This record gives sequence, C-alpha cells and structure tokens, in this order.
Amino acid sequence: DLLSTLDNVKDRLVDKIIPFATDAGGNLFCFDYRMSSQEPVIVFWDHEIAYEDKKSSLSYVCDSFTELMNKLE
Repeated sequence: DLLSTLDNVKDRLVDKIIPFATDAGGNLFCFDYRMSSQEPVIVFWDHEIAYEDKKSSLSYVCDSFTELMNKLE
C-alpha cells in the first residue's frame, strides 16, 4: 500500500512530493506540491536515480491528475 511505500522511500523523496501510484519497476507517480499547495503537477520518480540525487530523480509528466487520466485513455 502507498503508506508503507511512502515510509520506505521518504528519505529519498524531495519535500512536498507525495506518491499516489507505483509502476512495475518500483518507481512512483507523485503529486508535486512544491510550486502550489492547491494544484500539484504530476511527476515521475525514478527510484534508482534517487539514490544519487533526489531532485534529478523527478521528471515532469503533466499539469494535473485529470490530464494524466486523459492521457491514459
């Protein structure tokens, strides 16, 4: 579950990054609240890169959860 996932990776996550889904490789899709506390963008967190550099482990995906869902259709 995501609470245990968050607990396992919180030392490698940047502040204000909240995971909501995993992929098959152990990476995470996350809400990124760094720029806005009300409208987070969606980022992809690469667990392997996070061991070396927390900030470099994040890549922008889209502007909202709704946009992400629309991309999956």
